[in-house]
Amino acid sequence: MGDAAFVKKASAAFRSLTDRAGLIMVSHAEATLREFCTSAIWLHQGQAHWFDSIDDALRAHKEHPV
Repeated sequence: MGDAAFVKKASAAFRSLTDRAGLIMVSHAEATLREFCTSAIWLHQGQAHWFDSIDDALRAHKEHPV
């Protein structure tokens, strides 16, 4: 129960921040990234790849497993 309450509280805090500021988020949780991000930087083999679309970044990540 505590974890669910924390997730709900953290999501509300992130939503509040994204309404008024930029945010850099690091996560492996696809649902979280889709909820809060519109663009992405994907780090792969020591290089950073910019994507204007979170969907394109997630697709690239899935196509190139570690």
